[in-house]
Amino acid sequence: MEKLFQELSKFFIALFFFGLSSYLLLSSCGSPYVSRSGSDAIKKINIQADFFELDQLKQLYFVSEDNALFKRNVTGDLSYNLSDNRNGNITYLDVSNPLQVLIYYGDFQFIKIVDRTLNTIDEISLLQNGFRNVNAIASASDDGIWFFDQDLQELIKINQNQEVILRSNNLRQLLDKSIMPSKMLELNNKLVLLDQKKESVYIFDVFADYIGRIFLPEKVKHLSAHGRNPYLLGESSSIYELFTDHNRIEEYEIRNLGSIEREGLIDAKHYQKDLYMLFNDHLLIESAKF
Repeated sequence: MEKLFQELSKFFIALFFFGLSSYLLLSSCGSPYVSRSGSDAIKKINIQADFFELDQLKQLYFVSEDNALFKRNVTGDLSYNLSDNRNGNITYLDVSNPLQVLIYYGDFQFIKIVDRTLNTIDEISLLQNGFRNVNAIASASDDGIWFFDQDLQELIKINQNQEVILRSNNLRQLLDKSIMPSKMLELNNKLVLLDQKKESVYIFDVFADYIGRIFLPEKVKHLSAHGRNPYLLGESSSIYELFTDHNRIEEYEIRNLGSIEREGLIDAKHYQKDLYMLFNDHLLIESAKF
């Protein structure tokens, strides 16, 4: 019995030192999680990009300076990539449907539709269809595509055959002013357009009928969709939930935003309880405290 006890003691001592040495080895190799005083653990992904998008499956899409599109999972592993410079620069991505991602090349008014592996499903030339000044597009729930034509001041929807099936009234006549949306999305039978100044949103129904305008308490960085309502990430320390059925907003303050480094911030997104922040050479993922 005494001999068995001695052998077990030797085993647990060896196990302890093995675990300690393994920990030190892993620590010296680095980790995707970086801790800072006054802030929660952060996941860091080394990447250089001009902007990025995030889908509902938490897949990340980065557009690089040389116009390549990279898709990565939340751990930073490269899943797929696409490089195509025939249609100019990628100026806009809609990833609200991960199985049908919209890539927009604004210089040539050209839409490329790709699947989850970034392989081409279809291509649409808005120029050839008579639309010459479009800077925001969005996936529709029925696999159609919404876009806003600046010259016509109309919200337009086309089907998979590139046929116009819906269009709004002229908004310049309706609102007595021209609008220029920088971002748009369809959610819960509503279409939300964020204006270029990022100070207000315009709400439409799925028949392209204008519902109203909501003024925002501050400028925002991003419009996203998760759950039943759209969310906006403010430039200060708040996230805003849009209740499009009642044309109102609700504010949630991010209590730990003051401890998060924001110098050199290029782009930022919010999804559920996480903040995704793009800097010159990396992306940080921080858990937001409300």
